[in-house]
Amino acid sequence: MNITGIAEIMDKSLDILRQKFKDIVMYNLVYTMILGIVGFLLIVLFAILGIFLVSSSDEFSGVITYVSVLLTILLGLYLSLGTGVINIASKTVLGEKTSIGKSISLAFKAILKTLALTFLVALTLIPAIIIFYYMGRGFIDSFFNFINFGTFTFRLQWLIFIIIPLFMLLLAFFVAILYLIFYIYILQEMIIEKKGPIRAIKGSYRLIKNNYFTTLKNVFLVLLSVYGIRYSFESIVTLVVAIIYLAGVLFGIEQDMMTIFTGIYGVMTVPLTALTWLVITPVFFIMTTVMYYNERAKKDGIDLYMKLETLKKQRKEMAK
Repeated sequence: MNITGIAEIMDKSLDILRQKFKDIVMYNLVYTMILGIVGFLLIVLFAILGIFLVSSSDEFSGVITYVSVLLTILLGLYLSLGTGVINIASKTVLGEKTSIGKSISLAFKAILKTLALTFLVALTLIPAIIIFYYMGRGFIDSFFNFINFGTFTFRLQWLIFIIIPLFMLLLAFFVAILYLIFYIYILQEMIIEKKGPIRAIKGSYRLIKNNYFTTLKNVFLVLLSVYGIRYSFESIVTLVVAIIYLAGVLFGIEQDMMTIFTGIYGVMTVPLTALTWLVITPVFFIMTTVMYYNERAKKDGIDLYMKLETLKKQRKEMAK
């Protein structure tokens, strides 16, 4: 694998998706069912624990703590899904074979490791969580004070209460992306190099060290590509529904029919959501895996090792 730019990385990633389309879709479908069962049981368990947690502490703090822990666990389960995709992508890059069953087994065995990874990453997020906690707490207190004792003009105050949450969400997204870069290759280090959570974090940091802003740019472009594909499909669905609605208006169809056509949008988004989950979502893990090998080629010369292994295989085949 030669050292490449982001355009070549995207091309290589889409080529892997094309080659392993059936394997990736089948893996996602089967493993999602497993995650669905595990996730449902965890949600029920944490719903019971959440009632106790919220009732035994300050209501706002209890909710924040409960939601944070639950989201961390669900994120850990989601990352375990990515481990199987990474295994398929990695074997494709190396020119080796793997099976759907082996990827599922690998992902299932990695659940405890991905849960440990998410909790370790969450620990480093504590300063940001505390800051956003007090920002959110202050915003909610100010909002209820306004409801009860509002002194500003109605329009100005409500405008402020709309802008501030949007600003906080954008700021949280920006901070999350900045943190994400430090951990962008932890799953690859864990699956490909078979490292533990702490060593995987160190390995990821080593690869992005002195290359942070380039990696940030590449990750931003990858996310933009993934969500661009997702919302381009959604825009097509929206356009079709809008045309149906416009045709109904032009032909004087009853309003009840318009409600039916509006419901069509909900029906049409079901296969779109399934398509996104089974096909588009794995693109992120594939692209970051290609990026991982690209960084390893730059820093460790792994591309030379891969070429040597290819030559060895060719010599064995010729000797037969």
